[in-house]
Amino acid sequence: MKRFTLLAGLMLLCGNALAQEQNPSERRGPTTSGDILSQSVSPEPENGNIILKFGDTVQIYFKRPIKSVRVEDNLLVRVDPTSDHIIAFTGLSPGRSKVTIESTNGRTETYAMVTVAREPHTVRIYQRAQINPQTGERRSDSSSAIGGYVALNCNEIGCTELEPELQPKLPR
Repeated sequence: MKRFTLLAGLMLLCGNALAQEQNPSERRGPTTSGDILSQSVSPEPENGNIILKFGDTVQIYFKRPIKSVRVEDNLLVRVDPTSDHIIAFTGLSPGRSKVTIESTNGRTETYAMVTVAREPHTVRIYQRAQINPQTGERRSDSSSAIGGYVALNCNEIGCTELEPELQPKLPR
C-alpha cells in the first residue's frame, strides 16, 4: 500500500512537470492565439501608424505570416521579428520612419509611419498683446497686460497648450 501511494505521488509530480507548456520563442512551429494572449502584444494598427516612446520596445502582431521587414531609417527604429507573426519595434531616436513588411505569400505592405516620440517638454513662446478691435480691450495669454509667454507641451507628434492655471505667471 505504501508503494502504491509513493508511486501515485511520483506520477502526479512528473505529470505536472510534463504538462507545463514551453515558452513560445523556444517552441518550433507557427504562432498560436495562445502565444499572443500570453504576451504583451498589440494588434496590427488599422491606420498603419505605429507610435513608440523613445527607448521602449513594443511587440506588434500581424495577421499574415512575415517573410521580411525593412525600415527606411535603421538609426531611428530597430525591428526584431520574434516569430512568423510578431515583430518587436524599439525606438532608438526621436523621429519618423517608413516600414515595409513582406508576407510569405509575396505581398508587400508599407506602413505609413513609425513615430518615435520623447516625453513632452515645455516650450514657451512670447506673444505680443493684442487689442480686440470690437471691444478695445487688450488680450494676452499671460497675466501681463503688455503681452507674455504661452507655455506648450511639445514632442515629435505635436504640441498642446497648457491649461490657463498652469501657465507661468510673470512677476509684477
